[in-house]
Amino acid sequence: MAANPVEDRLSLMQTVEASSSNLRERFSLIGSIVSECFSSTWAAEPVGAPRRPSTVSWASADGVVVSRAQMAPVRLVNSCGSVQRKRKYYASIADQASTIRLPGSPAMHVQPNEMVILSSQMPSEWLVGREYEHSCLIIEEDLFHEIVPHHVGLVGRRLNLPLHLQETLKSMIDSAWSLSCSGMFDETGPRLARSFLEMLSVASLSKPPVDRPDERVLSKALDVRRAQVKAYIKRHFYDADLSVGAIAQGLSLSPRYVQLAFARENITPSEYIRNMRLEACARLLRDGGEDHRSITEISFACGFNSSSYFSTEFRKHFGLSPREFRANARDRARVH
Repeated sequence: MAANPVEDRLSLMQTVEASSSNLRERFSLIGSIVSECFSSTWAAEPVGAPRRPSTVSWASADGVVVSRAQMAPVRLVNSCGSVQRKRKYYASIADQASTIRLPGSPAMHVQPNEMVILSSQMPSEWLVGREYEHSCLIIEEDLFHEIVPHHVGLVGRRLNLPLHLQETLKSMIDSAWSLSCSGMFDETGPRLARSFLEMLSVASLSKPPVDRPDERVLSKALDVRRAQVKAYIKRHFYDADLSVGAIAQGLSLSPRYVQLAFARENITPSEYIRNMRLEACARLLRDGGEDHRSITEISFACGFNSSSYFSTEFRKHFGLSPREFRANARDRARVH
């Protein structure tokens, strides 16, 4: 019998129910489930005498997870632990009031359906005193930083989003959940996550002053785009095919907009790519652990596809040939 592709996709969703009559066992399981889903070390403690079981469901796609949970009153503590996992960000919404405590900050009292952004590497405590439903997008660090380069101002604090933006972001998480229930999240989740992060980026655009507001909004938007482009280049500079067109396609922008984002810095995106590749080559040439690799190998690993072009550009940038640069680095290392 032929496999059913919809059933195959639906099998990617995972659901675990914690219903043991033994509260210690039940909340130990909840902590394990949340730790697995949220890629950190979480512990769960009951609040009061919970009457209902807790159920957590989640589905994964490239770079993003969507989860929905029906939870008993609980105190969740992220100790981060000693597990070395790559950072992930949580865009979380609960339908009941909650309290979040972060080190060095006063308690944050979160209203029902108010979104908060937290990090898997951020020690935190989340207390919800009533049965609640929790929805969340869990997004990998590289993708989050690429689309939201100004993330520091959004994580672990009140977002103070305009109501229409709050509702839009919540509806996108609801859509992600609906797609996972239809077995389509693995295909559509990454695109939806990018759209969600683009919308979240808007939250950092401060209100412009009454004088020349259009110019201020454009300036802020270009600042955000430039940071996004730089983050994208940082992740992909080693790809010899990286170009303005490839960046534009990867970030769903026009090539013209990519160029415009760099105009204020008097450098083109292509020059920025070249400089990043040259700096990466220089780091490897300084590294004695890379002595087994030829200069050509290093240049190709950093995105150059012509050794002669690399040598010419390297000399222009550093005033030395790659061979002289490496020899000087070895001499300095012996002196020290």
